[in-house]
Amino acid sequence: MRAAWLIWLAVTVPLSGYFLAGYVASLSAAVPITLSPGFVANQTLFRFGDDRLRMELEFRGEHTDRPELGEYTTRSRPSDRLEFSNPGAEILLKASSDSSEIPTPYSALPKTGYDSSHIYRGLVAELNEALGVWNWPPTNPGLALQSGMNSVRIEVTTVGPQLAGESVRLLIHPEVGFKACGSQVCWLWGWFAWPFFLFTQSIWALVLVSRDRSRAMK
Repeated sequence: MRAAWLIWLAVTVPLSGYFLAGYVASLSAAVPITLSPGFVANQTLFRFGDDRLRMELEFRGEHTDRPELGEYTTRSRPSDRLEFSNPGAEILLKASSDSSEIPTPYSALPKTGYDSSHIYRGLVAELNEALGVWNWPPTNPGLALQSGMNSVRIEVTTVGPQLAGESVRLLIHPEVGFKACGSQVCWLWGWFAWPFFLFTQSIWALVLVSRDRSRAMK
């Protein structure tokens, strides 16, 4: 039975390392910010591989009570643009890192999602051409993040008067998400199957324990 336990360990230990790495890569960051021009937030982000900074803003409230956040309803448009009839109050940020020389601008799309108590506005690394008009798809993939630790600086540059001074959360998307992942670490996406791994390894261990007890009683 010792050989059986060694096989169990040989499978469990490396897979545990894989799932742990996937867990780390899937950790998002929530940064409190104030929507006031000149407000600066600093955040340290870890990445296993090269990545891009992807973010969205989280507002509190019932989505039907927040018309100033806009509606994701597009007008008829050419193929290279998005035009919204109600884009919401303008929000512009700029992000930089210790490895970037030029800050990357980000602008807030109108409401891209909501739940019972929060509303979300996605941020794209593209300045809107005019109020409610964006080049699409964006030409800039976002601020580059390198493997290892990244010190990121995010500054609020422009806020519409309807939202000026509001405290919100800036959600920084992880390197590995359920719907998207950085190209260098997509192989870690399988970590989302960790419940199945835990279940099978536990059953396997219980079988080995049961056999050990049966042999000990003979």
